[in-house]
Formats: sequence, structure tokens, C-alpha cells
Amino acid sequence: MFARVAALGFHVCFWITPFVNRKNVVDMHGIQPWPSKNFGPAATAGHLVKEQRTGRPQARAPPT
Repeated sequence: MFARVAALGFHVCFWITPFVNRKNVVDMHGIQPWPSKNFGPAATAGHLVKEQRTGRPQARAPPT
């Protein structure tokens, strides 16, 4: 299948979003409401952007 797509001139790119969720939006079967498995380890290791006021991992985009 990929060879055919390439022969048509397309470049296949697989993308995994670099996001970790504190809380998931349950909008389809199989999605659970709790944090993603990598949220806790990422927060503990200091890999997440922190809110300046609280020092907690930032849950949403900062105001512009």
C-alpha cells in the first residue's frame, strides 16, 4: 500500500502528538478520563512546562 502511495507522489508521515494529558476528553469508546500513563513520570522528571504562579505542570496554553 505504501509503495503505491509513494508511486503516486505522496510522502507518508506518521505523527504522534507530543502531548501528555492531565485529563482526557472522553469523546469515543476506549478513551478513559484519567491522566495519560506518561503524565506522572513526565511531571516528576520536570519535563513539563510549569505555571509560574503555582509551580504545577501547566494544563492549558498561557494567555497571550
